Amino acid sequence: MLANSVNSSGHGNNNTSFHPFFEYSADAMLIIAPNGNILDANASASHLFKMPAEQLRTVDYQSITTNQSITLAQLMQQVTDCGKVHTTLYFRRNDKDFFQSAVNAFFLNVENTAEPSIGLIFTATSDMMLNDSANAEAFQQMVQLAKEGIWVYNEKHVTTFASEALCQMLGYERHDIIGRDIFCFIDESRRQQARENLERRKNGITEKFDFALQTKSGSLVWTIVNTTPVFKNGSYNGAIAVITDVTDRKKAEDEMCSREDRFRTMVENSYDVILLLNQNMQTIYRSPSTTNVMGFSDKERLGHSFLELTHPDDVEKLKGLQQLVAESPGQSIPITVRALHSAGHYLWFMGVATNLLHNQSIQAVVVNLRDITEQKKADDELKRLSNRLQLATQAANVCIADWDIINNAVTYDNCMFDLYQIKPEDFKSTYESWADGVHPDDRKRINEEVNAALYDKNELKMKFRIVLSDGEVKHIVSTSIIERDANGKAIRMVATNRDVTKQVKAAQEREKLIAELIERNKALEQFAYIVSHNLRAPVANLVSLTEMITDTELDEDDRNEVTKGLNKSVTQIDQVIADLNEIFQSKQHLYDHKELVELHTLINDIRFSISDLMTREKVILNCNFSECKVFTTRLYLYSILYNLILNAIKYRKPDVPPVIDVTGTLQEGMLHIAVADNGRGINLNRFGDQLFGLYKRFDRTVEGRGIGLYMVKTQVEALGGYVKVDSQPGEGSRFSVFIPVSD
Repeated sequence: MLANSVNSSGHGNNNTSFHPFFEYSADAMLIIAPNGNILDANASASHLFKMPAEQLRTVDYQSITTNQSITLAQLMQQVTDCGKVHTTLYFRRNDKDFFQSAVNAFFLNVENTAEPSIGLIFTATSDMMLNDSANAEAFQQMVQLAKEGIWVYNEKHVTTFASEALCQMLGYERHDIIGRDIFCFIDESRRQQARENLERRKNGITEKFDFALQTKSGSLVWTIVNTTPVFKNGSYNGAIAVITDVTDRKKAEDEMCSREDRFRTMVENSYDVILLLNQNMQTIYRSPSTTNVMGFSDKERLGHSFLELTHPDDVEKLKGLQQLVAESPGQSIPITVRALHSAGHYLWFMGVATNLLHNQSIQAVVVNLRDITEQKKADDELKRLSNRLQLATQAANVCIADWDIINNAVTYDNCMFDLYQIKPEDFKSTYESWADGVHPDDRKRINEEVNAALYDKNELKMKFRIVLSDGEVKHIVSTSIIERDANGKAIRMVATNRDVTKQVKAAQEREKLIAELIERNKALEQFAYIVSHNLRAPVANLVSLTEMITDTELDEDDRNEVTKGLNKSVTQIDQVIADLNEIFQSKQHLYDHKELVELHTLINDIRFSISDLMTREKVILNCNFSECKVFTTRLYLYSILYNLILNAIKYRKPDVPPVIDVTGTLQEGMLHIAVADNGRGINLNRFGDQLFGLYKRFDRTVEGRGIGLYMVKTQVEALGGYVKVDSQPGEGSRFSVFIPVSD
């Protein structure tokens, strides 16, 4: 037992209190009643569960454990079967946080409980005479006012006087006590002791002793008895006893002894090293587990300095801690140190040292140490593997995020912070804070994919964009592994994030280049078409007419006709060349500088350029722009609106004044311009796929060359936009142009 161990070391006595060992232990310790109520908890347990010890004593085993832990009944059965159990339990703290802990469980005998409880260590006055003189009345008045009970009995141990305090103490009326033998108020088990006490009174001995009296209800009241014999004429005439009720103190002492027994059992069942050191760091007590952990016996180490076992590299550090402990009475100072095993190798220990030299029950420095050698090896190996993994992920440009789903706690490695351009102190470490960084257009899809994966998948692959603090957008490829508990519930997700922005932009550039090549090829095809269809006929006519004009037999009228034909063919060739030049010139202006364009001014310029036509045809041109200014290529925008408005006037209904509505809105960096008219409309089912073709004309009643809409489509696409059309024959047309604009 610990008390014997202390005595054998020359420190303390049989009254040594074990409560400080329990209270200052680095191990969290709980004592749990058979019904689950927590009877006691030390400071480490209070710190571990983040609630005061007083509050811990108001809760039970079920309220501090999770459904992953075995029940108290199961735990008690294991202890019954094995005597002492080392197992793992799962707990919840006062702040609803969860944790698991290795514990030692064993039985404790606790007073006033029919069954053993469970101990859990987390892996922790003046002599006076009465005569017939005139002083009797004054004496009686005095004793009636005293808090202590006064009991007077004669030589035949019959009560002759009982104070009011004594009557209240025993639960009797005074007349029920006076005249009765004092043995009537002593239970059978203590009467022999009372007889021996009476014999000493007869011999004139005055005594003070602890004694239990029996009350009227049959219960015991613990008292301190100061008794003095009374002699008359040299003969024993009885005694006077002053009775002090110490029942509450006795109960407290018994409870303290019971607690000390529990504390002793807790300490002696701990797997950790517990040492008591004097002010010179010499060992004066070692817990039983110390020999099991370090190999040395008590005989080998008691009286020796702990510094003798300290690793040479840790000696100076331990001396510094020794000074800190000496200067901090009552405070627990953390320790990490290497100490020698009897087999010659060193063990890693972690624990606390508490200076209790001022505590009269201890008068030593209490050191609690836990062997963390295997944990240190595992940590070193984990660090080594982590470094290798970090090198590998850095080489592969892979970043890692770890999501504790149960507690919604997200952990980033340094690469993730760099990738997302977030400072560790600014990251809220939740799933929502990660999702906030995802591009708004991708966020809903990503949340749906994650939720679906948590339901029944073990792996998840995603592609999404993130928006950095400076507005830059990055493209991410993510692969996640989902960990589940025994019930299949998702509890953890580890995800890799890889920046593929360069690859995506390169792919976009390739697609853009391919699109440009396709457009160039189409342009070449158009050029070939123009050359083959629009130039061949006038060139053939020009050759034929040139041959005819050299004919000397032509008269003057024929020669004039040939000359007119030559002029017409040359004019046709010139028109085709002019059309080609207009198309090529428009494409050359694509890279003209962009500028801030005021849309109302642009429309007024177009209105002015066709004012005669608008007046002649009675055109009504309405404009409504929610955004007046945009940053774009003015020449292109002018040409697009000019051709659409002119087209609406050309294809008006006969005898119906044209009404043209131009509207413009700006949303998310995209300019939407709509040009609607009340004209003839277009049969899109028949002509829709040819509407924007070069030299495509579907209404021969109107003069035109078929390049206006071709120019609109070409210029809109050159600006990175697109054009849509809605139309019904006889109901007018609506052309919608969508163009990205700069801020």
